[in-house]
Amino acid sequence: MLRVLLATVFLAACSSDDKNVAGPLVPQPVQPEGMGKTADERLLLALHERLGQNWYSFISDCEKRLEKDHPLNDRSLASKILLRIDPSGVLVDASIDRTSGNDDFDNATLEVAKDIPLIKVAAETLSDDGTARVYWTFARDERMASPKLAEVRRTHLPLTQAVEQFVTLGRWDIAAQRLRHDMLQTQEPTPEQTSATVRLLSVALENSTRSKDRGARVAAFQAIRPLPEVVTTQGLLEALTKAEDSEEKVSIILALEPKQDEEVTKRLELMLEEPDTTVASAAAGVLSRGGHKNSVEAYLARTKTDQGRLLIMLRESAVAGFDDDVTNIVSSATEAAATLGCQVAGARWNANINMGKALAHGLNSKKKSVRRACAKAIADGIVGRKSKALYWKVMEKMKTKDATFKAHLIVGAAVLAPSKFKDISYLSRKDSKSPELMRAWMRASSIAKFAHASKLKNAAAGTDDVLSATAFELAKDSNVDLTEQAKSVTASSPKSKILPAAHFFEETKCLEFFRTAVDHDVREAGFRCWVHKRGQQASASDVMQYVMRAQTEKDRILFASVWLSSSK
Repeated sequence: MLRVLLATVFLAACSSDDKNVAGPLVPQPVQPEGMGKTADERLLLALHERLGQNWYSFISDCEKRLEKDHPLNDRSLASKILLRIDPSGVLVDASIDRTSGNDDFDNATLEVAKDIPLIKVAAETLSDDGTARVYWTFARDERMASPKLAEVRRTHLPLTQAVEQFVTLGRWDIAAQRLRHDMLQTQEPTPEQTSATVRLLSVALENSTRSKDRGARVAAFQAIRPLPEVVTTQGLLEALTKAEDSEEKVSIILALEPKQDEEVTKRLELMLEEPDTTVASAAAGVLSRGGHKNSVEAYLARTKTDQGRLLIMLRESAVAGFDDDVTNIVSSATEAAATLGCQVAGARWNANINMGKALAHGLNSKKKSVRRACAKAIADGIVGRKSKALYWKVMEKMKTKDATFKAHLIVGAAVLAPSKFKDISYLSRKDSKSPELMRAWMRASSIAKFAHASKLKNAAAGTDDVLSATAFELAKDSNVDLTEQAKSVTASSPKSKILPAAHFFEETKCLEFFRTAVDHDVREAGFRCWVHKRGQQASASDVMQYVMRAQTEKDRILFASVWLSSSK
């Protein structure tokens, strides 16, 4: 262990007289009492277990083998060594910080210092260069190598440089602690702190895309879709190759949308051949929106005999040239294909006005599911153009006794002609006792920017969560104050109710939701509400602590993605 070091001592001892040796100096080193309360002290004690023993062995040999007046037995000798240890406990380097004036003694201290074990290095002991910097004094007198003579010192880099250093080392957690420590020194977040926060949260999201938890990966890919800078194109393509199921593949394909280049386009064209139509249709949608409809059209022309696949792909891509196919399928195909055909007709309305014929056929269908599907397509707002003919067709069917069909018609009429909402309101007034139709009326009111205060207050205070949520949503665009009704919303309410009511909440109420709620969706609603209330500048000083203590990986992804999106 110390052969090189002790060789000099042994050679010097060979010519010495045993009567002239110095003799034993001190007993075996022991750990000093009163240390170990802080991370710095625990690190020093762990190092002392090896350094103290080795230094004692060297001093003992000097005492036993060397003459009393030998230079190495000079009691005034002392060297201070700088040890730099990385987070995994490996010694990066050891150097003389303060020389003893004796080269042999200094070399001896370096030999001892370099022989340290792998030890646990706590994050709080690290400097901004990513190492623990320990200054250790080795003395020739009775102080020897006491940990009480040692200290841990920290060097500080500019915050963004320090964060980048730790990120490079793969220690996102340490970087977060460094950022939090810096934020405690200021009352308001600085631009540098905000920049560092964005960098760290981006890293947190990027790390989650490689999680062992499939659900967490899917959530991460969904979160980064509006944040294309978080993951590289190559990283997404590699993830797509490793994806385990269709949901994960779809989330990655959608995340690739802002990154379309030649390589991405070629990969998506291959994905059109995927047996799973949800994956193939997602690829078709991304290609079409990216200006590559010709690729999808060429593929569809080869596979149009498969009605179901054709319709699913058309719904996502809206390429031209298949109008007659869709209309014929709605009119005469199986119930499942006709239902899907109605949805496709609505989605493709902007591609060709004649697609309205398919919707009109659907509304006249003898099959209840087809009628409902076409009405829903109109109600969902995917019919981009206003059409008097289709509006009057919708109003003509309003006398139906099918509540679900009528609910879609009410909303659909508001979508097609919001200025004529009073006509719709009059026709639906007698159905106000039906929750389903009342929800439809509320949604239609929101579309037409038309609301009755009494109806909104009653709906918001009711027990129907969907109806209540719709009332809160509509009240945001009206002069109706639902503050009193919002107070009754609790941490156990569904996300769909908390988010619309957020407009009327105090910041502390939002904070309560995401701190105390057991359900992830409710925590999400509370966090979105809180970020909305506080704004980017205020939330930067607190967001890291919530990311670090997130109850689940999905929570961490949520906190990171919501805050990053709001800070743009």
